[in-house]
Amino acid sequence: TGAVFAITTLLSMSSVWVALASADFLAALAGIQTGETGPDPVGVVLMAAGAYLGIFLARTGGGALRHFIASTLHRRARGWLVGQFNDAILADERIALDLMSDRSETDGSPRMPDAIDQRVDECSAGLYGGLIGLTMGLWGAVTSIWFVSSALVARSQPVPFLDRWGAQGNAMLADWLGAGAAARVDLVPGVYGSAFLALALVAVYVPCVTLIAWRLGRVIERLSIQRQRRDGAWRGEWGAMLGRVNQMATARGERAQSRVNDQLYGALDQTWGRQNWLTAGMMMFTSIYQFLSTRLLAYLPALPAYFAGGLSFRDFAASGELTAELIGDVSWFINVMPAIATLRANSGRLTELARAIERVRQRREVDAETGVRDFH
Repeated sequence: TGAVFAITTLLSMSSVWVALASADFLAALAGIQTGETGPDPVGVVLMAAGAYLGIFLARTGGGALRHFIASTLHRRARGWLVGQFNDAILADERIALDLMSDRSETDGSPRMPDAIDQRVDECSAGLYGGLIGLTMGLWGAVTSIWFVSSALVARSQPVPFLDRWGAQGNAMLADWLGAGAAARVDLVPGVYGSAFLALALVAVYVPCVTLIAWRLGRVIERLSIQRQRRDGAWRGEWGAMLGRVNQMATARGERAQSRVNDQLYGALDQTWGRQNWLTAGMMMFTSIYQFLSTRLLAYLPALPAYFAGGLSFRDFAASGELTAELIGDVSWFINVMPAIATLRANSGRLTELARAIERVRQRREVDAETGVRDFH
């Protein structure tokens, strides 16, 4: 776990290095026409490209190493959880029998969990995979925000219209509060002007889009849970059918069984179709958001300082790349919304199974729920 956090921190630092290397490469290309690259422009471009490629490859290698370590942690964590359920279900001769034999319903929902094999198999894998991935993403987002914000502030330059607005604000405060109180507050951003614009863009743009993604994620979560339940019912019916093939052949019940199977899969297919429509919409929403963030809006905060001559093209490109990284890190929650919905669905189904195991351990209470069992 410590190695995963350490590598994630290094990868967050490398996001600044990649952004600056990209800006150096773009500046080297632009400097060929202006002559700013010196007498050997080709060498400067090749050196910038080599540095950019080297940093990117190192970052990719670090990501691959982190994936291997996280996958190993995922495998061991899932093995531990499966072992816990195995020991709990086979703790005595009655637990598995009670879980599988009672298929009655209360208030429209089954008293005992369906598709136990699916819950232990698929949901356990999805639970720890999602949990480890989200933890790495959250830590990476927090550390990257810190490093990228520090780099933005370090390269910030004054923005003339912000300074004018700040001076006007100081004058208004002096009229309202008096010169003494207003002197303690300075609304002129000064050299932090371009950084202020970048942070203001992130503070306004990202929460608005996050709200939309959160609403979509809630719908995805409900559909994920519904699909898992209907898939479990369909799979459970197939398992039960294969376990009673002799009785079905004797009674010639293949047509009735076929209708039951078609009905169960029809309900699954309907939910699956709705989920596909919503997932496609989420993908389109995410693509548009990423395009706006990385190709258009990220370069807006540095434009005033660049037009005023306070930023060179290299610093302007670096500021745009850093702003794009910052928007991407802050909007981490948007990108993982479907994964959060799936994680909640998997954890909910495993929690239902764990509670059912605890219930069937209480013999008298479970027997009393299904009829009179008080024998003398």
